Amino acid sequence: MYEKTALLAGAARVPIEIPPSFFPYEGFAGLHDLLHVRALVLADGVNQFLWVVADLTSLPNGFVLDLKKQLSLQYGLDELVIWIGVSHTFQSPHIKYGSEDEKDKLFCDAVKYAIFSATEDAMQSQEQVRLGMGVGTCDVNCNRDVLTSRGWWKGSNPEGPSDKHVRIIRIENLDGNVVALWINYAVQSSVLQNSVSLVSGDLAGLVTRTVECQFHDDVVAIWGVGAAGDQDPLFKANWKSADGVNHTLDEKGAFGLLEMLADRLSTAILHTTKAIITKESYGELKVLAQKIRIPGQEIFPDIHTMKPTKKYVFIPSEDREVTIHILVVDSIAFVGLAPELVCVTAKEISDNSPYRNLMLMTMVNGGMKYLPDAASYEKITYAAMNSYGAKGAAELVRDAIIAALYKTMGM
Repeated sequence: MYEKTALLAGAARVPIEIPPSFFPYEGFAGLHDLLHVRALVLADGVNQFLWVVADLTSLPNGFVLDLKKQLSLQYGLDELVIWIGVSHTFQSPHIKYGSEDEKDKLFCDAVKYAIFSATEDAMQSQEQVRLGMGVGTCDVNCNRDVLTSRGWWKGSNPEGPSDKHVRIIRIENLDGNVVALWINYAVQSSVLQNSVSLVSGDLAGLVTRTVECQFHDDVVAIWGVGAAGDQDPLFKANWKSADGVNHTLDEKGAFGLLEMLADRLSTAILHTTKAIITKESYGELKVLAQKIRIPGQEIFPDIHTMKPTKKYVFIPSEDREVTIHILVVDSIAFVGLAPELVCVTAKEISDNSPYRNLMLMTMVNGGMKYLPDAASYEKITYAAMNSYGAKGAAELVRDAIIAALYKTMGM
């Protein structure tokens, strides 16, 4: 029988060390701001949970699987309780797992070292905590599906569906000092995309560092990408105007724009954090993983040649597998999965969830491109063409998540 004990938590932040000799690499000429790995450990006396987030665009599935195995062996954790995610900054190098190129190996090793260092520091810093959830709003994202004369494409659609909610878990020790903030917002960190040649944490990176600095670096602000499959930053440093002309801000203007958006979101986070009421937890950590099969389709062969179209043949392929990850702490539920959902699907999950306090994260434990709603396939959006899941797959995942959330109520 489960014996109730106090909830413990530990958090840590470690920079990914990239030497100047690493550049040039993948078109990057240097480093503007440090990339980080952040780790959060939760424990209830019997069970532990580990959440690791790296300031990267994505993580190869093989790299994630090997990391989970190694972390499991080192800390005696079931792989089920290890979630590894990314901030989804578009201004970071990619990990080329298994490559023998010296620079590829250097970056891969640097990320791996930061992940293990952050995990160890988080493990060692555990203390009894209280936690609570708050929800604020901030307008720094925008639906990106735009109807053009040639078909639907990427752009800025302020009238389209967009989730402006910023969800925050405040974790504080018994003295009332904040230990960590778990931040969840639906946006791709791509303000700087195609504008500058410097590595940066972009929006998520600058927001988390700004929040941490407001607490004199005594707090770890860990990012969870929401359903951002159709959510771009409100403004980007590189954009195409209505007349089809491409525009790009210079480096100073690009980083100035990023700072403006980051300041707006950071302010909303700090304001919301102050109002969160925490309480001590003596409940059991519930962790669940469930695999489901979805109908598959062939992905567009070369995204660099993809363009808007009004006619497109979606080619069916073998079924795909999606793993749904769920964590429940008291009355708060967390959902994680690899494919990038769109905000309409996330809202449907939230509206039908048995948990009022819910955070949904994508790009968890690997990547699987986009998984848009059925309407996106009818429109022939970028996400629909760039998906391994066929029309209707997102709705199957939605229903499976809702059913899994109800299942945890009886655990």
